[in-house]
Amino acid sequence: MNPATPPAAPSSRRFPLRPVAMVALTAGFLAGLGAGGYALLQRLRLQMHRDLIFYRYTVFSEFGYGGSPAFDPGQSDRWFPLTYPVLARWGGSADPSRRSYAFYTLQSHGLPYSRWWLEDRLRQNSAQFFAPAALFGGYDYSSGQEIAPQYELFGLDRPESVQRLTELALAGIQADSPEWSFNLNWLNSLLTQEEFPLRDQVYRALLPALESSSPQRAKKLLSALPYEEERIPSWALSQVQAVRQRVAGNVSPYTDVYGRAGQVLILEQPTVQTVRPLYEDLPPPSRHFFLLQIADPETLPPAAQVLLRSVVGDDADPQRFLAAALLYLKGDPSGEPLLQKALNEDFASLHGIDDHLVLLQLAEAFPNSRFTQACREYARIRGGSYFGHSLYNPETGEPIPRPFPPAEEETLWRTWLTVYPDHPGADDALFWLTRTLEWQGKREEALVLLANWLADPFGDGDMRYVLRRRLLLLLDSGATPSELQAFLDRHGEHPLAAAVRYALAVRFAREHRYDLALQLTENLALDAVLDRYPLLDGGYWLDDWDPVPASRTPLQPKIQAQRERWRQLSRWQAQSTPQQRYQLAAHWAVADGWRNGYLWLFNQTRAGGLSGDADGSAPPQPASSSSLSDYQRANHHAVAAELLGSVLADPTAPAHLQEESLYRQVLILYRQYTTYPPEETAAIYPLPGFPPGVTEDTSLFDTSLPDYVDPGSLSYSYFLEAKALQDGYARQAIYAGNELLNRFPQSRYAGDVLMALYGLTGDVAFLGRLLTQFPDSERALEAALELGPVSH
Repeated sequence: MNPATPPAAPSSRRFPLRPVAMVALTAGFLAGLGAGGYALLQRLRLQMHRDLIFYRYTVFSEFGYGGSPAFDPGQSDRWFPLTYPVLARWGGSADPSRRSYAFYTLQSHGLPYSRWWLEDRLRQNSAQFFAPAALFGGYDYSSGQEIAPQYELFGLDRPESVQRLTELALAGIQADSPEWSFNLNWLNSLLTQEEFPLRDQVYRALLPALESSSPQRAKKLLSALPYEEERIPSWALSQVQAVRQRVAGNVSPYTDVYGRAGQVLILEQPTVQTVRPLYEDLPPPSRHFFLLQIADPETLPPAAQVLLRSVVGDDADPQRFLAAALLYLKGDPSGEPLLQKALNEDFASLHGIDDHLVLLQLAEAFPNSRFTQACREYARIRGGSYFGHSLYNPETGEPIPRPFPPAEEETLWRTWLTVYPDHPGADDALFWLTRTLEWQGKREEALVLLANWLADPFGDGDMRYVLRRRLLLLLDSGATPSELQAFLDRHGEHPLAAAVRYALAVRFAREHRYDLALQLTENLALDAVLDRYPLLDGGYWLDDWDPVPASRTPLQPKIQAQRERWRQLSRWQAQSTPQQRYQLAAHWAVADGWRNGYLWLFNQTRAGGLSGDADGSAPPQPASSSSLSDYQRANHHAVAAELLGSVLADPTAPAHLQEESLYRQVLILYRQYTTYPPEETAAIYPLPGFPPGVTEDTSLFDTSLPDYVDPGSLSYSYFLEAKALQDGYARQAIYAGNELLNRFPQSRYAGDVLMALYGLTGDVAFLGRLLTQFPDSERALEAALELGPVSH
């Protein structure tokens, strides 16, 4: 059955006042009042700001804890709908309390405002997902109750409205849209809620979009559908299956492997003809796990034995070696000849056995095999066991020393890889070889080996994530720019040379050598390299593996946008006046300043932490606060801090630039410490741009350890490190804040600075100072609410 032709767009006569008209009417009304209109606008703004703060502290802060008070939009609501334009903007804010306040206010006024809110969210398709219970069902924080979706509140009780809203949602979903964006979640909610009566209408809008989309976009749209095919309407199933087949490899239909295994195990008189179809109908990636499931019982069931023997006898089945192992470990020797060959001659055949427990059992069952001998030699070099080792002594918490010095360990790994090049652990051995090179300062050689592996992998591939991340960490901050240049000079024809060239360009940009960065990225063609060598791309951040090039989001638009930033930064940097240097610093200091020096090979997210070494070693600390290390340059706050310090050190810089520079120093310290990964925050400490001795000045701030900390415990050093880090960031921020307030006593930034210092330290004295010295500050109400209840 084909979906019906979508109906024409519904008339808006039921609610003729559209959002754009609302904005225009509001602006016209205020303009008509002249000076009084401006005064009213300011009054509205201040009242809405006050209501939002009350909401944040009295209602929003209770969300998630149950028993929250009923929602009250506050006194500004009496001016509704004049406040609608502001609420509409807040509905898409990155601030969760603004989003929540805007929604519940508009919800309280019902249609058409609640539907307009939904339309705005579908147009925005934000990754910062907000799922109110009125739309999705569940716990409603505004009332403290479990509620069902209120479809009528959003026009979802009428087919023509559902059709139009679905089409609006689909228009906002592109191939590069976030995996868990608002639109995908909303569509998934409608398609999986049994109580939603108009699901067929959603499918009728969705199916044409699926069929006409590129594989990348189709993959995103398919993620909104139920996993289980039985939950898809029968009339739409064939079309969905056809699209899934078209993007095969990107999306696999849901398969109940446990249920399929159960069907095999209950067969009383199994034959190859009865059990084989249950195995062959599975997607290839599921077959390995399926065989493990049917072999799980202590005594091998007859049906499992029949199937495993059948797989062993199939020379074309890549799972035959796993099947032979499972049979042998259950006492059936029929696969032993195959195993003997694999364990002594053909190590590559073991790469398909992803279960390390099975490999461990084979090593124990065949102690004299060449495979087991290689495992013992591997363990002797690294320490511990081939199948697992600990980096730290569980009793003392201290790192366990490696058995050999780095130079000797390097030689041993090279020998091992020469003797056992196709061993499943060859990629593991390569990782440790590259680490020994790094420990000796041979980072360029480590880069070459890592790049060679990503272009031409060997081993069982289970280290692909670690090896890729190791390469990216070297490109990002571990190797020096001169080492990257040496790689290009000696290996300019390497398949992954474009990635190294791009990384060198990013490193130049962090050093404000923007012209060189632009030259290196001219005609880069990095996407072609990623398509040809998908291991470098890495796919999704969580899996770090998606071997289908067609599913990859192109990097070129991101790099092109980055190049545009470099052009602007280059213009400011070339002029070198205090004003231009401040503009440069401010561009690095803002929340999205990380885009200036970000290595986009990191899957279009932040790197997560600069010290993520697999061996637990910490990055080198900066030698002094006046010189940026490569680790610091990978963080935009550190780059901004250095630039701000140069503005403050310039006696010709105007007073207003000095004031703004001090403010931004406090802001970036607060943001770094409170919102960025602790490992990265520690790796870049101390931030540059401050006089010597500030981080050691205990008179500025000196927090105490909690009473429960035991100096004799293994965690004592952790508490000392955490205290030192907080003290250091707080001292730098307090120093900058004191300078600002002493030199500019009436600074408009005073409230923000004192609230940031309170957030960094938890010291209520900063709140008291704000209320005493700056009672008219817009942050005064927040300070008062932090100290206790305040009357609305």
